Amino acid sequence: MGTPAGWYDDGGGLIDERHSRRSLSPWKVALIAGTVIVLLAGAFVVTHKTARHWTAVDVPEHPETFHSEDYATGKRIVTDDGVSPCAEGQDWSECTDKMIAEYEAQCLDRDLLAEASTGLCSAYLTEIHRMQEVGEEGAKVGVVGNFGHLQSTPEYGTRTVSNNDHRPAVTHQATCYLEFLGECGAPAAADEAPESPSPAPSPSSPNPAPKGDTNIDVETSGSVPINPASDEEVAGVIHEAVAVVSEFWRVHFDELFPSDGPYTAPYVGGMYTAAQSPSICEGPPDANNAFFCPKDDSLWFGADLLRQFYSVSDIDVYLIVGHEWGHAIRDRIADDTEARELQADCLAAVALYGAAKDGTLAWEDGYTEDLSYALTDLADATPWGSSRDHGDALDRVGAFEQGRDGLEGCMSDF
Repeated sequence: MGTPAGWYDDGGGLIDERHSRRSLSPWKVALIAGTVIVLLAGAFVVTHKTARHWTAVDVPEHPETFHSEDYATGKRIVTDDGVSPCAEGQDWSECTDKMIAEYEAQCLDRDLLAEASTGLCSAYLTEIHRMQEVGEEGAKVGVVGNFGHLQSTPEYGTRTVSNNDHRPAVTHQATCYLEFLGECGAPAAADEAPESPSPAPSPSSPNPAPKGDTNIDVETSGSVPINPASDEEVAGVIHEAVAVVSEFWRVHFDELFPSDGPYTAPYVGGMYTAAQSPSICEGPPDANNAFFCPKDDSLWFGADLLRQFYSVSDIDVYLIVGHEWGHAIRDRIADDTEARELQADCLAAVALYGAAKDGTLAWEDGYTEDLSYALTDLADATPWGSSRDHGDALDRVGAFEQGRDGLEGCMSDF
């Protein structure tokens, strides 16, 4: 009898050939499964290794904008109309009282503008004292003098004010896998933003600008700013620095220099460009400079200098404003210290650290280091040797340090 179809005899009995072909041994199943897993893992790794990542911008950043506005500086301009408040035949004491009333109304306890107004008020007061000395009871006015009615008007300046309209960009992290999965409408490879952008230059960068020869006060040679800023932005920081330094000296000058008061603030001319000749003290316009002009008691700040140092740290702008204000303070106390530039550095420290103690200047981490780098960059190549020298880096940093704890360190030789 023959073997049934689909069966065969391997010597141990009949085996179903069809059943034998459908069965896989466990090790073969494991091998196949392992191969599939390895292939899937490899595909996963390749997919993520070749993926492109970038920051996609949904809504662009809206930069802060500024506008200019007129504002009252707080100073008064006093003029004389030339028409005497007195009349011929008037009682002498009555005429004197009218002169006193004019003076008290327009000059007394006023923050007057520069020499023109202060000089007029001083001359008016001198005339009052003369009239009080020579007047006799019952005397009459024979001929009226040259002094008239006084009029005072507020001084107005122009400042740059933020519109407070800065809005940061709205972004999200985008990814493209294998050039067809995910957000693959991304920019070309050359335009992709790196996954971790390079950090911006640190405010404590040790080389904000190359050293330059000094002129009237502080000066540096021109270079491309690290973080370029608009003139409006720089002007805004100058305004903030002026407000802080001015407030410190307004509050503390009379207590620090009781015999030199009352304090009057210098005129702040603001920022100027190379195309302008800002002051009667300045020669050829140089926007890489900042200076105090004693002839008209004014402060001026070159756009190139301030823009360059602001690009490193805003406290550098405060330093330059404080230094020039220091010259104005020296002018008010008639100090004859020969190292006038170093003393101005010291007085800048008095104002800045003093403002921080008063709470009008928020002292940020890194400011001290930024100031040291700025003083180094603004220094001369050689040590201090004459009244017009600013001193080398050690001189300038040391002078600034002397003012850190108060005025006493600034009133000695450097």
